[in-house]
Amino acid sequence: PVIIVGNKADLLPADTASNKFFIQARARFNSLYFAPFIPVSALTGKNIFQMLDMVDTITAKIDKKIQLNQFNDLVKKLLREKKLTTSDHRIFSPKFISIESQRPFFVKFHCKTSLKLKPADEMFLKKRLTQELQFEGIPIFFKVSASR
Repeated sequence: PVIIVGNKADLLPADTASNKFFIQARARFNSLYFAPFIPVSALTGKNIFQMLDMVDTITAKIDKKIQLNQFNDLVKKLLREKKLTTSDHRIFSPKFISIESQRPFFVKFHCKTSLKLKPADEMFLKKRLTQELQFEGIPIFFKVSASR
């Protein structure tokens, strides 16, 4: 799990939601799309408890068991939402899906071939899963295996 913490929040203006700093920080950490960004101040203690609460929330979410049938239904719904394609431009259609581990969170797709998703499609699916599962702070990894 990841939380991006930016120190020196006491030096930023009060309206930080539209602050260029946060927009640039989000853009710089684009690959950590799932990570919450919390501005803190070591000097004043601003948002320190918010950060610690976020740690507890993320830990509770990653420790919670996910029902495989509900997870499969969710992934199938997302695959119907947008036709995802593999690196050789074929439609990505796994035979079945399994959760390989919770820490780290690995999803295994059992397909006809072991071709991976196109990077943009993989990012789409990861972002949508993060959103649907409310997995803020928790990275999702994919494995694709060929099964008969």
